[in-house]
Amino acid sequence: MRVGARRQRKHSDRSARHFMNAETGSNALDEAAIVCRVRESVQALLGEGAAPSALSYALAFVATELGLALAPNPANVFPVVLSAVSHAAAQSELGQEAPCDNALDAQGPAAGEMIH
Repeated sequence: MRVGARRQRKHSDRSARHFMNAETGSNALDEAAIVCRVRESVQALLGEGAAPSALSYALAFVATELGLALAPNPANVFPVVLSAVSHAAAQSELGQEAPCDNALDAQGPAAGEMIH
């Protein structure tokens, strides 16, 4: 890969994630808290009998749909979604999973709760 192409790709990766990482306010949840909450929802749906393949499809569909609805440039959506897939695969290969051991962190703050 040419150096210019590498720089352009790095810039495009940063701008691709920008639309998802932009803070929406002081109470914005961080990525780890969001992952924990989604995991809880996935576990609940599995407990209700949802098929793992159907859940995987739905999560990928919703992630892509969200990105396409919010990204100023739809081409920026796919690097973000594929980056998450790559990250999950790497964690799985290493036998790692980000911990969700604090119930309050996983649920987020209660409505109206002040966070300092």
